[in-house]
Amino acid sequence: MAAEEGNGPRRIHRRILPWRGTCATVHLPDTAVSDFSDVLDVCHRLVHELERDALSVGLEFVDDRADFSDDALVLHIAPVQNDLAGAHALRAEKLLPAVRDGLQIVLDFTGVRFVLTSIAAALLAEVFRIPGALTKLSFRNCTRPTEMAIRTVAASSRATYRRRPE
Repeated sequence: MAAEEGNGPRRIHRRILPWRGTCATVHLPDTAVSDFSDVLDVCHRLVHELERDALSVGLEFVDDRADFSDDALVLHIAPVQNDLAGAHALRAEKLLPAVRDGLQIVLDFTGVRFVLTSIAAALLAEVFRIPGALTKLSFRNCTRPTEMAIRTVAASSRATYRRRPE
């Protein structure tokens, strides 16, 4: 956390979720907007969509060209793509300990045509509920159906996480 000092108000900057991307700020002069409530309606709708899908927004899907550090843990999913018990074992024995240890993890889907949502849930649902886990996960060589299964589990995990009692 860093603070800027100066003549103006004090600003505090926190690094919350480091991810590559673009941020845009739009300033609309009040004279350029004929009906400000329409602009607010659009903004509120966009915020609601972002909140609903916030967990899946941070998912990193990459191909073979992506570079990772030599100490990244690469887990090949092909051996458990149709094996629910194997997916549970991979999660418990390798994935969860690596996330808790703060390791960078690459889930490699090379050779996998698609993953059922039940397999994706067995692998990832519990992992997605761990704060900061998304910054440590990358998904390599996912087909579109596999990506959609992972996004579905991410959205479902977020909803479950929100409902947990404090």
